[in-house]
Amino acid sequence: MALQRVALRIAYAGADFPHGSARQPGAHSVSGELLAGMAACGAVPAGRERLGLASRTDGGVGALANVAAVDSQLAPQSLAAALQQHCRRLYVTGAAGVPEQFEPRHAAIARSYRYLLPRKGLSFETVAQAGALFVGTHDIGAFCRRDGRSTVRQIDSVAVRRKGACLTIDVVAPSFLWNQVRRMVGAMVAVGRGDVEVAQVRAVLRAGRPLRGTYLPVAPAEGLVLRSVTIPGVRFSSSEALRRQLGRRLQVELLEGALQRQRLELLGRICTPTKQQRTADANL
Repeated sequence: MALQRVALRIAYAGADFPHGSARQPGAHSVSGELLAGMAACGAVPAGRERLGLASRTDGGVGALANVAAVDSQLAPQSLAAALQQHCRRLYVTGAAGVPEQFEPRHAAIARSYRYLLPRKGLSFETVAQAGALFVGTHDIGAFCRRDGRSTVRQIDSVAVRRKGACLTIDVVAPSFLWNQVRRMVGAMVAVGRGDVEVAQVRAVLRAGRPLRGTYLPVAPAEGLVLRSVTIPGVRFSSSEALRRQLGRRLQVELLEGALQRQRLELLGRICTPTKQQRTADANL
């Protein structure tokens, strides 16, 4: 049977995938579960797997709407239904037929992440001021884990909002580098607690590299969720039954669950540098 390219909109709780989205030998990952599900339902012959993801998520980072692309012997909706039967910790919320050469990583024009954290001990105004610094095109080399790609990035928006006892930080951009959102949030929280001045974050951003005397932490993965991926021309079809099944679990586990488990320790983990980090800062 001929294979066709299918785009899948997928959702998962970060706590279910401590090894992240990339396939790793001997480790449970988003890619590994998706490919295992396809094998179990006979969607693709062995050795002909071709999987792409729009966004690669770190261990502990959840997703409401990541996009995967696979080659399948099953029609889009049949594949989605079959995978939902075989994937225990991965939800397929939509499917669409796409061209043979479709790769979601290159086709996506925007990605939106949300970070959720407690408001206690933070100044909403200074967190928002720090977030506004990132909007535009910058060398964010000090706010990512370098992997050889250009560190000059465009950031479309950073929105800070109150949500009950929490703050939400929504970041939208065409693409992101490794750890970028978590490092941006760490800097914003450090400013919100009064540990760092807005001017210090501005100076680091302008320099494009860490500056001696300014410690900017990395926020934990548990508070971060990939909310959406925008891909022009791809129209996902999904069933109301799937939407109802997903609604409550995704809201609780992806947005609230991680915060409930970590509420008392999250800010301390974000803003307290380890001895190794202090040493590295002193050696800059």
